[in-house]
Amino acid sequence: MTWKTSMTQARTIELKATQAEIQKELDGMEHHRAVEEWKRLREVCRTTKDRLSDLRREFKQADSAVQRDIREIDKAQAALATHRGARPLPEDFPTDEEIDRWEQEEQRLSEALRPLLARRALDTQTREQLRLQLVRTDQDFVQLQYAERNALKKAAFPEKLGAAVNANGIVSL
Repeated sequence: MTWKTSMTQARTIELKATQAEIQKELDGMEHHRAVEEWKRLREVCRTTKDRLSDLRREFKQADSAVQRDIREIDKAQAALATHRGARPLPEDFPTDEEIDRWEQEEQRLSEALRPLLARRALDTQTREQLRLQLVRTDQDFVQLQYAERNALKKAAFPEKLGAAVNANGIVSL
């Protein structure tokens, strides 16, 4: 073995060691990025989960408002129907004053029904918008959960590509 060959071998060993150090540093940086991505996704999942809870609560309130509107409309319609059933009959020979009172009461009951119908329409629209937001947010949450579990696998066990994480966060190798 010549001096030149031994220097070349020494240089090769030195380069391989440097390459191993660089690879180790790159792996550490990749692991750090994986951990940071998992932390970011975990935070987004938590925020989305909280938003889902808020939307569910808001939806229940909106649904209760619609149900309340329906009950009030039913009462108002029943009062109007009862009043219409009590219309003065010609064979009772009602006076003009009795007819006028009946017509005024019918008009009052009919006018009282209009804002109830309008409120129900608005409350129903609000409830359905919340329903759509709830469905979209729930779909987003499912996708985020999947992404977070995959990121956890990469962050916790970067060398184990087949690692699985169950719904409870338990990792199996």
